[in-house]
Amino acid sequence: MSSSYPSRYCKEHRFCGRRGAFRVHADDVRDRRRREREAIAVLVTDPWPRTVQQRCLAVVDGPAWEEFLAERASRACRVLAALAARVERADRLPVERLHDLVLGEGERDQAVRRVAAAVAVAVSRRVGDPAEVVFAIRLLGVFSCASVDQVGRCPCRRAIVERFGARAAADKLARGLPDRLAA
Repeated sequence: MSSSYPSRYCKEHRFCGRRGAFRVHADDVRDRRRREREAIAVLVTDPWPRTVQQRCLAVVDGPAWEEFLAERASRACRVLAALAARVERADRLPVERLHDLVLGEGERDQAVRRVAAAVAVAVSRRVGDPAEVVFAIRLLGVFSCASVDQVGRCPCRRAIVERFGARAAADKLARGLPDRLAA
Protein backbone atom coordinates (compact mmCIF):
# COMPACT_ATOMS: atom_id res chain seq x y z
CA MET A 1 0.00 0.00 0.00
CA SER A 2 1.59 3.28 -0.99
CA SER A 3 0.86 6.71 0.32
CA SER A 4 0.09 9.73 -1.84
CA TYR A 5 2.33 11.82 0.41
CA PRO A 6 5.96 12.27 -0.56
CA SER A 7 8.14 10.28 1.78
CA ARG A 8 10.85 12.06 3.68
CA TYR A 9 11.25 9.23 6.17
CA CYS A 10 13.43 6.16 6.12
CA LYS A 11 12.23 3.03 4.37
CA GLU A 12 11.15 1.39 7.63
CA HIS A 13 8.40 3.96 8.26
CA ARG A 14 5.16 4.72 6.50
CA PHE A 15 2.32 7.13 6.95
CA CYS A 16 -0.71 5.60 8.70
CA GLY A 17 -4.11 7.08 9.49
CA ARG A 18 -5.47 10.58 9.60
CA ARG A 19 -3.55 11.68 12.66
CA GLY A 20 -0.21 11.42 10.91
CA ALA A 21 1.26 8.52 12.87
CA PHE A 22 4.24 6.76 11.39
CA ARG A 23 4.68 3.07 12.07
CA VAL A 24 7.38 0.56 11.38
CA HIS A 25 6.51 -2.00 8.72
CA ALA A 26 6.08 -5.42 10.30
CA ASP A 27 7.85 -7.02 7.32
CA ASP A 28 10.89 -4.81 7.81
CA VAL A 29 11.05 -5.69 11.49
CA ARG A 30 10.78 -9.41 10.71
CA ASP A 31 13.51 -9.11 8.06
CA ARG A 32 15.81 -7.25 10.44
CA ARG A 33 15.29 -9.86 13.16
CA ARG A 34 15.90 -12.68 10.67
CA ARG A 35 19.16 -11.06 9.56
CA GLU A 36 20.22 -10.71 13.20
CA ARG A 37 19.43 -14.38 13.87
CA GLU A 38 21.40 -15.47 10.81
CA ALA A 39 24.34 -13.28 11.78
CA ILE A 40 24.39 -14.68 15.32
CA ALA A 41 23.87 -18.30 14.19
CA VAL A 42 27.62 -18.78 14.50
CA LEU A 43 27.12 -19.07 18.28
CA VAL A 44 25.48 -22.47 18.22
CA THR A 45 28.36 -24.08 16.36
CA ASP A 46 30.72 -26.23 18.36
CA PRO A 47 34.08 -24.41 18.57
CA TRP A 48 32.67 -21.12 19.89
CA PRO A 49 31.41 -22.35 23.31
CA ARG A 50 34.60 -24.38 23.85
CA THR A 51 36.79 -21.37 23.06
CA VAL A 52 34.84 -19.11 25.44
CA GLN A 53 35.01 -21.74 28.17
CA GLN A 54 38.77 -22.27 27.75
CA ARG A 55 39.49 -18.55 27.93
CA CYS A 56 37.25 -18.14 30.99
CA LEU A 57 38.88 -21.07 32.77
CA ALA A 58 42.23 -19.30 32.32
CA VAL A 59 41.05 -16.63 34.79
CA VAL A 60 38.24 -18.32 36.77
CA ASP A 61 38.69 -21.21 39.18
CA GLY A 62 36.98 -24.50 38.30
CA PRO A 63 34.39 -24.66 41.12
CA ALA A 64 33.15 -21.11 40.42
CA TRP A 65 32.84 -21.96 36.73
CA GLU A 66 30.86 -25.13 37.53
CA GLU A 67 28.50 -23.12 39.74
CA PHE A 68 28.13 -20.58 36.92
CA LEU A 69 27.18 -23.35 34.48
CA ALA A 70 24.69 -24.80 36.98
CA GLU A 71 22.88 -21.45 37.28
CA ARG A 72 19.68 -21.07 35.26
CA ALA A 73 20.67 -19.46 31.95
CA SER A 74 17.88 -16.88 31.84
CA ARG A 75 18.61 -15.74 35.39
CA ALA A 76 22.37 -15.61 34.79
CA CYS A 77 21.91 -13.61 31.61
CA ARG A 78 19.64 -11.05 33.30
CA VAL A 79 22.19 -10.60 36.10
CA LEU A 80 25.03 -10.24 33.58
CA ALA A 81 23.04 -7.73 31.50
CA ALA A 82 22.44 -5.62 34.63
CA LEU A 83 26.12 -5.86 35.62
CA ALA A 84 27.24 -4.83 32.13
CA ALA A 85 24.92 -1.82 32.21
CA ARG A 86 26.26 -0.83 35.64
CA VAL A 87 29.88 -1.12 34.46
CA GLU A 88 29.06 0.79 31.29
CA ARG A 89 27.62 3.68 33.32
CA ALA A 90 30.61 3.70 35.68
CA ASP A 91 33.23 3.94 32.86
CA ARG A 92 36.97 4.02 33.58
CA LEU A 93 37.12 2.50 37.03
CA PRO A 94 40.33 1.28 38.65
CA VAL A 95 40.58 -2.53 38.71
CA GLU A 96 39.85 -2.81 42.45
CA ARG A 97 36.69 -0.71 42.18
CA LEU A 98 35.61 -2.66 39.10
CA HIS A 99 35.88 -5.93 41.04
CA ASP A 100 33.80 -4.53 43.92
CA LEU A 101 31.22 -3.04 41.56
CA VAL A 102 30.66 -6.35 39.75
CA LEU A 103 30.57 -8.44 42.91
CA GLY A 104 28.01 -6.18 44.55
CA GLU A 105 26.58 -6.65 48.02
CA GLY A 106 23.88 -9.23 47.32
CA GLU A 107 24.08 -12.85 48.38
CA ARG A 108 22.13 -14.06 45.35
CA ASP A 109 23.86 -15.02 42.14
CA GLN A 110 27.30 -15.06 43.72
CA ALA A 111 28.66 -17.64 41.24
CA VAL A 112 27.59 -15.48 38.30
CA ARG A 113 29.03 -12.37 39.94
CA ARG A 114 32.34 -14.09 40.80
CA VAL A 115 32.84 -15.31 37.24
CA ALA A 116 31.88 -11.90 35.82
CA ALA A 117 34.23 -10.14 38.25
CA ALA A 118 37.16 -12.41 37.39
CA VAL A 119 36.64 -11.98 33.65
CA ALA A 120 36.07 -8.21 33.96
CA VAL A 121 39.25 -7.71 36.00
CA ALA A 122 41.31 -9.88 33.62
CA VAL A 123 40.03 -8.03 30.55
CA SER A 124 40.58 -4.69 32.25
CA ARG A 125 44.17 -5.55 33.16
CA ARG A 126 45.14 -7.16 29.86
CA VAL A 127 43.17 -5.07 27.35
CA GLY A 128 42.48 -1.87 29.28
CA ASP A 129 39.45 -0.73 27.26
CA PRO A 130 36.26 -0.25 29.36
CA ALA A 131 34.09 -1.05 26.33
CA GLU A 132 35.83 -4.44 26.08
CA VAL A 133 35.06 -5.11 29.75
CA VAL A 134 31.36 -4.47 29.13
CA PHE A 135 31.48 -6.63 26.01
CA ALA A 136 33.14 -9.49 27.92
CA ILE A 137 30.42 -9.46 30.58
CA ARG A 138 27.71 -9.46 27.92
CA LEU A 139 29.53 -12.24 26.07
CA LEU A 140 29.20 -14.38 29.20
CA GLY A 141 25.46 -13.73 29.08
CA VAL A 142 25.29 -14.79 25.44
CA PHE A 143 27.32 -17.89 26.31
CA SER A 144 24.90 -18.87 29.07
CA CYS A 145 21.90 -18.40 26.75
CA ALA A 146 23.62 -20.26 23.90
CA SER A 147 24.26 -23.21 26.22
CA VAL A 148 20.49 -23.78 26.45
CA ASP A 149 19.69 -22.61 22.90
CA GLN A 150 17.93 -19.38 23.96
CA VAL A 151 20.04 -16.88 22.03
CA GLY A 152 16.92 -15.46 20.39
CA ARG A 153 15.66 -14.06 23.71
CA CYS A 154 19.05 -13.09 25.15
CA PRO A 155 19.14 -9.49 26.49
CA CYS A 156 22.93 -9.46 26.28
CA ARG A 157 22.79 -10.40 22.59
CA ARG A 158 20.24 -7.65 21.98
CA ALA A 159 22.47 -5.08 23.68
CA ILE A 160 25.50 -6.17 21.64
CA VAL A 161 23.55 -6.03 18.37
CA GLU A 162 22.17 -2.57 19.25
CA ARG A 163 25.65 -1.33 20.06
CA PHE A 164 27.56 -2.75 17.07
CA GLY A 165 24.97 -3.75 14.45
CA ALA A 166 24.18 -7.32 13.40
CA ARG A 167 27.24 -8.07 11.25
CA ALA A 168 29.82 -6.44 13.50
CA ALA A 169 28.21 -8.10 16.53
CA ALA A 170 28.46 -11.50 14.86
CA ASP A 171 32.14 -10.87 14.08
CA LYS A 172 32.92 -9.71 17.63
CA LEU A 173 31.02 -12.60 19.19
CA ALA A 174 32.74 -15.09 16.87
CA ARG A 175 36.10 -13.84 18.13
CA GLY A 176 34.84 -14.18 21.70
CA LEU A 177 36.95 -13.10 24.63
CA PRO A 178 40.34 -11.59 23.81
CA ASP A 179 43.18 -14.00 23.04
CA ARG A 180 45.32 -12.11 25.53
CA LEU A 181 43.00 -13.24 28.32
CA ALA A 182 44.58 -16.68 28.41
CA ALA A 183 48.13 -15.29 28.25
